[in-house]
Amino acid sequence: MGSTKKEFYTEHQLEMAKLCKALGHPARIAIVEKLMEHDGLNCSDLRFFIPLAQSTISRHLKELHDAGILSCAVIGNNSYYQIQERVLKEVSEHINMIRLGVQRENYLYKNAYSKPRIHYQSTLFMRV
Repeated sequence: MGSTKKEFYTEHQLEMAKLCKALGHPARIAIVEKLMEHDGLNCSDLRFFIPLAQSTISRHLKELHDAGILSCAVIGNNSYYQIQERVLKEVSEHINMIRLGVQRENYLYKNAYSKPRIHYQSTLFMRV
């Protein structure tokens, strides 16, 4: 996104876009799912579950970490990753808020602009 366009969006919208972009790859979704199942895995551990090169998994871990979705603890020569559940909860709540807002707008639109249904009985019209 061009730097001149960012002024049109709120900080919250920019943050949500960054988080969604980080989650926008199937390998990263698989990594998040495995880390939800198994707390504190390193790149080698994840390679056991996900059939990708270690360098590819490492790159995806970096994307998720840079976005704030993962935290990292270095123990010896290994980096162990954990899910920042509050960040996933924030994304989930924001998406739910959007969904509910759209449902509400659709409900209001349908009720404000819908025409009454007409049932035909013999030669008389009945409005329902």
